[in-house]
Amino acid sequence: MTIEDRPAVISGFLDKYSAMWRMGRLASRAVSHHFPLGEWWRLNAAILDRIRWDCAKSGVTPLFVYVPTGEWREFPTLRSYMRQTRADFIDMTENDRLPLVGTTLSDGHPNEAGHRYIANAIHAWIAENRPDLCP
Repeated sequence: MTIEDRPAVISGFLDKYSAMWRMGRLASRAVSHHFPLGEWWRLNAAILDRIRWDCAKSGVTPLFVYVPTGEWREFPTLRSYMRQTRADFIDMTENDRLPLVGTTLSDGHPNEAGHRYIANAIHAWIAENRPDLCP
């Protein structure tokens, strides 16, 4: 964070020590998964915009992949952002990409099988959309 991005002393304290304040921030984040609202979404959008800008400046086309945590929550705001910006994007919660049993660790992150599952989805996307890159 830059100095301007850092939370004020009071909101930083509330984030750390107030359950009600934290619950409100988590509720705002949950809403942001469905509507492009709030600080959390604006920060994510700014990061994605910067990645796209850096890649365009370098002549690289990024492929974004949404890998949800173990709860496998959809992220319609991200999906909409990717459509609006015409970004190459794989949403692991869409279509036939339902999670396989046994693809996550206890903390919700992908395990070895989960990483393989995601890599196969990326390979399939490349084969379909950029066959020139496949051997």
